[in-house]
Amino acid sequence: TVELDLGSGYGINLDNNAAVTNFTFKGFSVKASPTTSYAFKAYKADGLTFSNDMFDGGSGNSGGGVDINTTSHVALNNVSSSNFHKNGFAITSSYTNADPASSDITFNGITASNNGWTGISFYTVGADNSTKQTPTIGGSNNIAGVHFLGSNTISGNGAGIKVEGDTDANETANATPSYTVTSDGTTLDLDDSIAFSGNST
Repeated sequence: TVELDLGSGYGINLDNNAAVTNFTFKGFSVKASPTTSYAFKAYKADGLTFSNDMFDGGSGNSGGGVDINTTSHVALNNVSSSNFHKNGFAITSSYTNADPASSDITFNGITASNNGWTGISFYTVGADNSTKQTPTIGGSNNIAGVHFLGSNTISGNGAGIKVEGDTDANETANATPSYTVTSDGTTLDLDDSIAFSGNST
């Protein structure tokens, strides 16, 4: 069990500055603190695998669970992410225009429950500051090859699965963002057989 302390920010952080690829996170139970931004954050960490892991936001959490950005070839097998203020799971295509887009993301037997925003969010625009005084937009890319295998439970969340152009930075400020999947032309490619229970999408 990993218990994140106050002021932990990103609980577990895989960043491209550390050149982490083909990382496996297996058999861990992660309990967030109220100040945890994200229990698990990955950026440019291709080949990331989760197996039999549990992420719990706990009482008073203000952050999110598993946040994956600009990362391809990701497998989440028997992973739960619950009780977070934001998203249980979030996938962002690319943080900046120079970043390659996330692709080949597999959810196999995941559980996302009782999260304030969504069970799973897919963001096709990264670093969206379109509502700021000096508006800027980060990367805008499709997310290709999203696979749902086995039985996946998504229940009790603010929304089940959400696809939008906006990053979570503007989720509360802009429920219908200017940069959505339809207006910016980016897409989410879902394939394989899908079995869900719980929230509607």
